[in-house]
Amino acid sequence: MAHDETIIEVLAPAKLNLFLHITGKRDDGFHFLESLFVYCDFGDRLKISSASDFELEISGPFGPVLAELCPDNNDNLILKAARKLAGYAEEKGMDICPVHIALQKNIPVAAGVGGGSADAAAVLGGLIEFWGLDVSDDDLHKIALELGADVTASLSFGPKWVTGIGEVISPLEAIPSFYVVLVNPCVPLSTPSVFKAYSESDPIFENERGAQTNFGSLESLLEFLGQSKNQLENVAVGLESEIDEVLNSLLNQSDCQLARMSGSGPTCFGIFTDLITAEKALDEIETSHPDWWVEVANVLGK
Repeated sequence: MAHDETIIEVLAPAKLNLFLHITGKRDDGFHFLESLFVYCDFGDRLKISSASDFELEISGPFGPVLAELCPDNNDNLILKAARKLAGYAEEKGMDICPVHIALQKNIPVAAGVGGGSADAAAVLGGLIEFWGLDVSDDDLHKIALELGADVTASLSFGPKWVTGIGEVISPLEAIPSFYVVLVNPCVPLSTPSVFKAYSESDPIFENERGAQTNFGSLESLLEFLGQSKNQLENVAVGLESEIDEVLNSLLNQSDCQLARMSGSGPTCFGIFTDLITAEKALDEIETSHPDWWVEVANVLGK
């Protein structure tokens, strides 16, 4: 078990759905999907240290929003993940201690970029290191899946092909590196409301394309993405029209190769080939829309 003075720091990176196809629906209402997940070098940051009880401290630019939405920290997915892993460790006779988790919330809340899921996954990985636990991949997968399919996907931060309801994961060796400009119009948009609107839109389900792994260049990746889409984008725009304005703002930037909404929104991303043009786009969008959240990030290729 870690010494009292030990502090573990972990990054919970923002997740992007480069595309998102809905391929069917289960009897229980969950949708089958197919998506390419990638992760950024930008995200929430967490610090883990020993404490007398399990505690969560929230700071950062979106800390107040999270505190307002979830006033009881015990309902936060981070503490649920910590307690679930602690219960597993205790059942296995492993030595653990309560922990203090400090979350710096840099990712907008309910943004469609996996912030909460990435936080929970990062805490699981950080606590395994902090407590010195021996946890098999299968057991860790089961623990994460009980917290949510996106938590399972975020256990590793390399690119991955995701199917099922989000729990069937095929890692990709690598994808080309590129920059993204992330834009969130700071409007509330819940995932359940987007999926409800999608279900009521009389949708046509896509056929699965099967995992693609031959992205040897950004050009080949962009060609593939040009033949795909985010099927939730239109219904999300119907619920919040400002998303369309975000997409157009990105597309109007020089060198923007593609603009798309991530997940269930409202965050959108534009793909850029280099940092200079990405930062120029950030400056222009921030100037024209000071009420939007804008960030430049590098996509982690492997």
